[in-house]
Amino acid sequence: MKFVEVEETEFKDFSKKSEATNFLQSLEMYHRYLDRGNEAYLVGVKDGKTLKAAALLVSKTKVLNKKVFISPRGFLADFKAKDFEEVLKTFTDGAKKFLKNKNGGLLEISPKISRVAKVDDDGVPTENMRRSKETKLFEKYGYKNLGEYEFIKWAYVLPTKDLTEETLMKHFRKGHREA
Repeated sequence: MKFVEVEETEFKDFSKKSEATNFLQSLEMYHRYLDRGNEAYLVGVKDGKTLKAAALLVSKTKVLNKKVFISPRGFLADFKAKDFEEVLKTFTDGAKKFLKNKNGGLLEISPKISRVAKVDDDGVPTENMRRSKETKLFEKYGYKNLGEYEFIKWAYVLPTKDLTEETLMKHFRKGHREA
């Protein structure tokens, strides 16, 4: 596996297929950052010709004369894949070298790892996600948990499979029901 810069079409195709996809890790956001004068890159991890992970990296600020890069709500990968640890290690090692050449001093990621927390009868989470196996794996490769100051930590999902449009709309606040 190797860390590479990714072509726009390759990134777009990968982000559309990724379970972790979101609009912050999209080709449209990449172009938005560039149009606003931000330094932005599309990078990833390849195993042969297969893209295993991808990320939009953006330089946002400077700290002690070094750039802080973020991967908004990313990077994208199959976090449940058997080879994910190797993907993470390759991404981390590659990003360190890549960003060092861009005067980077810090990389913030906030991967969208979908996980269903165990809850009590009232729907309150009963497990500490900070000690999850995913968290431990990221910490193994030098990542630190900075808390939840920018993105949501918990996302509650409403099952919609058996709902009619009318029933679904009742779940939204009155002011949010109109298009």
